[in-house]
Amino acid sequence: MLPLVPLGLLSFGAFLYTGIKARHRPWIVAGVVYAAVLYAGFLITVSSDDDSLASNVGITLVLVAWGVSLVHAFAIRGRYLERMELLEGGEYDRAEDRLEEREEARRLAREEPERALELGIGRPDRSGFDGGLVDLNNAPADVIEELAGVNRELAERIVATREDVGGFSSLDDLAQVCELPVALVDRIRADVVLLPRGTRG
Repeated sequence: MLPLVPLGLLSFGAFLYTGIKARHRPWIVAGVVYAAVLYAGFLITVSSDDDSLASNVGITLVLVAWGVSLVHAFAIRGRYLERMELLEGGEYDRAEDRLEEREEARRLAREEPERALELGIGRPDRSGFDGGLVDLNNAPADVIEELAGVNRELAERIVATREDVGGFSSLDDLAQVCELPVALVDRIRADVVLLPRGTRG
């Protein structure tokens, strides 16, 4: 209800409040921008002569900031409620933890591939730190099959091909050798990693 008090002129406050409470920076930025435009318009209006061009510009700024921010505030209401439900249920924090784990897993895979291999990154079938990723150079077919858009036949073909060629240097290398569709490659790119071929299954 904050956008309605008083007459929508504090809509920017709704963005600051929801942005902080929902931990969503774009809403905070929107609140700051709307406040800046609104009060710039007020300052121009009160410091200008009536019916002058500057006064008209100031009034226009106030009306635009008021109207756009009011509509925008009501437009984000549904997203705000959904986000707050996630935050209160703990899903948001768990999702953030998963993202941080994935980023750390990718960093290890990039900078310390042998260590990443030993930790079990990309191997949810083993006990260890898989990082929420699938290692296409070492994971078994039943794990690869869990990737979006990958069926059992393709998973087994990937495993058989990597055995023949000794592993893949990158996802693009795998895609070329196995003739994967570009759409599928883009779909799984965020979920996979390719570590050096390990000695353990």
